[in-house]
Amino acid sequence: VMEETRQFDSGILAMLESMIRDGADVPSHREESNRAVSAFRNLCSVNTARGGEFENRVLAWAKKPLFLYQTKEAVDAIVRHHPEEACRRVIEASEHAYGNGSEGLYRLAVRELEGFGGKVMGRVLAARYMGGLHFKAIGILINESPAGAGEMVRTLLAEGAKGRAQGSSRSSFTAPAYWEEITRHSAPVLGPLMHVLLCGLASAPRLAAAGWLARHERETVAATAGALLVSKGIDDRIGGATLLAAVGDEAAVARLREHHPVESSKQVRGVIAELLAGHGLPVAVEPAKAVDEIADLADFEAKLAAKPKSVKAPAASWLTADALPPLYTKEGVPLSELARTFLFQRQAREAGNIQKEVAQLLPFLDRTRNSAFAHALLDQWLLSDKKAGSRWALDVVGITGDDTIINRLIAPIPEWCQANAGKRAEWVVHAIALLGNDQALRTLDTLVQRYRNHRKYVGAAATDALRTFARVKGVSEDEVAESIVPDFGLDESGERLLQMATGGMVTAVLKPGLKLVWRMEDGNEYAKPPADGTIAAEAKEMAKRLKESIKLQTIRLERAMIEGRRWDTAAWRERFENHPVFRGFAGMLVWAAYDGEGRMLRFFRLYPNGIPADAGGDIEEFEGVETIGLPHPASMDQPSLKAWSTHLKRFKVKPPFQQIERAVEILDPLHGNRREYRKLENVVLDAADFRRRL
Repeated sequence: VMEETRQFDSGILAMLESMIRDGADVPSHREESNRAVSAFRNLCSVNTARGGEFENRVLAWAKKPLFLYQTKEAVDAIVRHHPEEACRRVIEASEHAYGNGSEGLYRLAVRELEGFGGKVMGRVLAARYMGGLHFKAIGILINESPAGAGEMVRTLLAEGAKGRAQGSSRSSFTAPAYWEEITRHSAPVLGPLMHVLLCGLASAPRLAAAGWLARHERETVAATAGALLVSKGIDDRIGGATLLAAVGDEAAVARLREHHPVESSKQVRGVIAELLAGHGLPVAVEPAKAVDEIADLADFEAKLAAKPKSVKAPAASWLTADALPPLYTKEGVPLSELARTFLFQRQAREAGNIQKEVAQLLPFLDRTRNSAFAHALLDQWLLSDKKAGSRWALDVVGITGDDTIINRLIAPIPEWCQANAGKRAEWVVHAIALLGNDQALRTLDTLVQRYRNHRKYVGAAATDALRTFARVKGVSEDEVAESIVPDFGLDESGERLLQMATGGMVTAVLKPGLKLVWRMEDGNEYAKPPADGTIAAEAKEMAKRLKESIKLQTIRLERAMIEGRRWDTAAWRERFENHPVFRGFAGMLVWAAYDGEGRMLRFFRLYPNGIPADAGGDIEEFEGVETIGLPHPASMDQPSLKAWSTHLKRFKVKPPFQQIERAVEILDPLHGNRREYRKLENVVLDAADFRRRL
């Protein structure tokens, strides 16, 4: 092929050299210089394909600063032909940080580190973007350790310890990866530097240094750690503890555990606790500082008045406290200005949670009267720079406001997410959680679903808030979510009577299939409510919220089936037989009864008349039933699946998600020892279908 294409060489070379010539002197148009660099690289490729036949042409162009600065190929050519001047030429090529090169150049550089070689190494090691060549240079410098290398390596590691060696956000290397690469080398030149980094402030180099010392100075490491643990410096003691943890043998861990209770610094004790936890030996949490209980509000305010200088408002240029409405106590008396400042001061110390001293004050405040205060504080915060230091204001809004503040809190979330200010959205989510009522929890549940796949950090914050609430209440997250589903004013039969402006009545009816209809006095039912000014807004809001609630519970119940969730029988009957929304789900799905040992007993569904019965109509008495769950078709036998499939079709029941008719793949028992299952190889599913199949 090469011989047959040789006839084109002259034309190709002429074209490439013409492009190189047009842009080699770095013209004002960046496009031309980029084209020149691309042409030069193609020239090098042609030369390689011809076995070096055009090496002189490549070398002639390689001496140009543009190519020496931007291409590895030019550097390689200079190193091959003029090694004695390669370092000088590379430095002369650009006054900017050097970002290209080759292993050959770096090996030349370390041989003349006191001259131009030192400048090459200095520039490449200070390069903004780290990559394989960067780390190759580090390795050569450390391992060959020529005269003068010690100072350069010390500078390199000092810069790295300050975080500068991480490069920009475009770098694919994080600090731990950087230090892992550094400590991979065993050259003695690193020894003294590792001792310095071990007692530094940055955790990544400290951990890396401890690992290096534990591997390469095994004989002296115990003595080193012991000396550091009795040092007066906190950083020294942290370094000693980290070194013992890196050694990790029984004696070292025992020494670390012995030192924990006698360590005087809370900071060092915290580090030791984390290190011990990493070895599977958790230690007692630091005892919490006792908080004085506020038994009498007047007495509390008198104590504050006795030491007013200890109460200072958090630094907030945007806050105009005098313009805020009063904060009222449950007796209807405004809270003193000093007590209000105390609330601000203490809450600013623990953003995202209710501070312990604030928690003592809250029972004396009246939420029903403090809505105006919460709205006014939110107004001021929205006009601020909204930086992290002001987050406490949102917490105060959450612990003093009522339901009317929720819509204002969530309204800016899409805009903040679009502007890459997602942290504000997370703060708002936690502020809503601090309201602690059913409407707040319903809002959090909605946010979890709304931001499940898009702007996931918002959904994660809402999930975390719900999880915290569930943990405090001692229940599961699903139980919390189910407990806050409203009944929308519907009675146990799923009906709600509304009076129209004309004096007539209309009934909102939730049908067994969870379809909302409007029944007029003449008995006719309509999909839309009557155009009546009195009930129009209320009916629209009810329909909207009902639709959203049904969607959320559909997702939740499908997940419950997949995960094999079980309800206690009494709890299931209370929720699914009596709640109008859940009763609809109980009639559209097939349920399984389980005994105390988790064995499946039988199947049933809730008929439209509210009676639980099996596919043949026999009533379920729940005798011997401990728990109830949604059976997955993979756990049901074929006769049961066929019977229920026929039953649901005969009664025209449309399940909210696939259950009985769900596609199930049963593995052939003969394939039970296989480690791969290729039947679905190359099958394409959309994300939602994939989740359902899982």
